[in-house]
Amino acid sequence: MFSTLNQGIVYALGTGWWWSLPPEWPCMTGNPGMCASTIDSDIDGIPDMFEAMLGLNKSSADSDGDGLLDYTEMSVCNSNPGDSDTDNDLVPDDVEVASHSNPTMIDSDGDLLTDFDEIVVHHSSPILVDTDGDGADDYVEVISYHTNASLRDTDGDGLSDGQEILGYLGYVTNALDPDTDNDTLLDGLEITIYHSDPTSLDGDQDGLSDRDEALHHNTDPMKVDTDGDGLSDYMEIDIHSDPRDLFSPIGWIIVACLTTVIVLGMVARATTRKKKAAAAVIEARNKERQRIVTLEQHVEKMIKKYAARSMRKFTLGPIKRDWELGSRYTFKEIEMVLDQRVTRGLLQKSAAKDSIEDQEYIIST
Repeated sequence: MFSTLNQGIVYALGTGWWWSLPPEWPCMTGNPGMCASTIDSDIDGIPDMFEAMLGLNKSSADSDGDGLLDYTEMSVCNSNPGDSDTDNDLVPDDVEVASHSNPTMIDSDGDLLTDFDEIVVHHSSPILVDTDGDGADDYVEVISYHTNASLRDTDGDGLSDGQEILGYLGYVTNALDPDTDNDTLLDGLEITIYHSDPTSLDGDQDGLSDRDEALHHNTDPMKVDTDGDGLSDYMEIDIHSDPRDLFSPIGWIIVACLTTVIVLGMVARATTRKKKAAAAVIEARNKERQRIVTLEQHVEKMIKKYAARSMRKFTLGPIKRDWELGSRYTFKEIEMVLDQRVTRGLLQKSAAKDSIEDQEYIIST
């Protein structure tokens, strides 16, 4: 269905499609009755006949009383001139138009927050996904972190909510707490000025809080040993040395002392090892001597028993078996002890045999 509006504007009902025709077109159709369609009682630009067809008030230029002219709603806003809240989002069309949102859409910017939530509740922009431009979407700020979507830095710590929430600067901090680790240093100062960890009281774990290092000692809160002299900042401060001076006298004295202690300890350990090694050699020699002495004692007893039995001749084989010396002494060791007695004239040795076991000895009378 088509209808002709004032000033030669034609509107296609149900389509929102407008186009212009000459003002005299209604009376040129050959149907003089259509000339009545140009009557506009409220002078709102929409003929009375057409307003009646749409259920609008022909006596009021703003049928729904939303502050927007019916003609403006139909031709510019594409909203319903008979409904003050076209999209039923609880925000009047005139408020949406003033906020630059779409009065026909519940969520104009598609950020998952309704225009009502953004305009009335959170005071954020209904047409911007990230109202404050901090890098965090309005929905994320409002729903997940409860920050102010229209304020770049909710907690006023010098870091934008996006930097805190998304960790753009290397640390994820609390966007609602200006001092995440409660060390009395603002998160923004820790990251940008002192270069410390805003999530830890002691970023370098050296025993000194980041606050003390930054404000009192002027040391690096992210280095255990600021001057690199081998002593931690905590130790240097404890002994009243300068943790920022590589050539701090006290520091070098301590280093020298520690080095001396280490060297002396190494020397002492080396000396101890040498003494233990020498003692082990002596002990082994003593054990060997004692072993031979024991063998000599066995041989002496054996010779006496043989002499008492008038057994003047014997061989090495039976000696090992009879005296159970086989597991502890070799034939060579037994022969050595017997040969000592041969030398002293206590024994005589027969001619060499093919087998050492058959070697004969004779007890001298």
